[in-house]
Amino acid sequence: VKSRQPSQISMAGVRKALSDLKEQQDSLTSQIEEIDEEIKEAQDQNYELEQTMLSLKHQETLIQQKIAATEKQEKAKLDKIEKLQAEHPNVEEASENLSTKSQNTDEKHDELIDELKEAQELATRNDMQYEELRKRLTHIEQNRDRIL
Repeated sequence: VKSRQPSQISMAGVRKALSDLKEQQDSLTSQIEEIDEEIKEAQDQNYELEQTMLSLKHQETLIQQKIAATEKQEKAKLDKIEKLQAEHPNVEEASENLSTKSQNTDEKHDELIDELKEAQELATRNDMQYEELRKRLTHIEQNRDRIL
């Protein structure tokens, strides 16, 4: 009977060790799943930020195009004013009308410049968020790799 007891104790120890290993495996699996979920969330945020950056860059391009078009219109109007003044030196009313239009063009130009600055600031903030998210994703992936 005594010869069977060490074997039984040994089997009980093995069962306990297997049970402990199973618990550790379940815990690690749970941690991996949590980290994988964090990685997915970070990747989703990363994608959204990249899309926002692309949109902002597109908006910036459009605003720059509007600014260039406005500057071109302004130059054309100023040229027209000079031409009219040369052709009709006594016609002050036409000159004043074109000057008013030129001022409106200047105001529009200033508004577009302000929009461009706002878009650039937003793009800068998004760049910083993207970089922070990228660092976080790298850290999470390193933690996952360490656990695996």
